[in-house]
Amino acid sequence: MEEYIGRYIEEAVIEDLKRKMVFVGGPRQSGKTTLAKHLCSQAGCAIEERYLNWDAAEDREQIILERFPTAPGLLILNEIHKYSRWRQARS
Repeated sequence: MEEYIGRYIEEAVIEDLKRKMVFVGGPRQSGKTTLAKHLCSQAGCAIEERYLNWDAAEDREQIILERFPTAPGLLILNEIHKYSRWRQARS
């Protein structure tokens, strides 16, 4: 695995996650997913359980059916802006 390169927004995201949902946006290939997965891992969450990508058919089905992990921890919804009903989803 390659060495993680910290992002300038990392500390702000960590602080915001203590009290609210955080959306990370930016240009393609700028490290948004890498940052999210890194923070998930640092928080002690299993990425394979906590990372759902709208572009992956199996994950998309889980999102539509609102089958999210129930235990406390971070949840990463990658490319969720492509889901027209994302604002109505409940976890």
